[in-house]
Amino acid sequence: MGYSAYKADVWAAGVCLYCFVNGQIPFVARLGGPSLEELICTQEPRWDESLDADLLHLLQRLMTKSPPDRITVPAIKEHPWVTERGQHPLRAQEIVRQEVTEDDIRNSISRTSSFRTVLLVKQAIRKLRARAHTGDSRSSMSSLHSSTESLADDPTGSTGSLSARGADVSTPPPS
Repeated sequence: MGYSAYKADVWAAGVCLYCFVNGQIPFVARLGGPSLEELICTQEPRWDESLDADLLHLLQRLMTKSPPDRITVPAIKEHPWVTERGQHPLRAQEIVRQEVTEDDIRNSISRTSSFRTVLLVKQAIRKLRARAHTGDSRSSMSSLHSSTESLADDPTGSTGSLSARGADVSTPPPS
């Protein structure tokens, strides 16, 4: 079997659930040791045997190494842990696969035309973080707004624009 984004997404959901439940990531590469990729391919995460048996089973099925053997989305929706042993079944829903075209991929994220844009955004974030530590959240928002206003007010257009999936990223108006 070749690469399957659906099977990879199921595995990634398993990693997320593992993190939520255990408060740590399932694989940690150490300096001088095997790479993260090697660990993922060859090691099993530490399974907390004190977890609910249904939850542990679901985690192990989500993170099965072999994609063809990994649990499917319809099976997840019927899993005893998800449905609380059938007490709360999920309603049936048809899975519609969306085809992603080369144009979709090409237009999903656009680049900024200026490094200045990136620097201004980083500066605004740094100011927000600094003020968040002092508890001054109102001035944090005004600082963010004034930093991003300088992007919008650039008459030369040299700052470019940040967008994802065709939608411009903008800041909320000042309060």
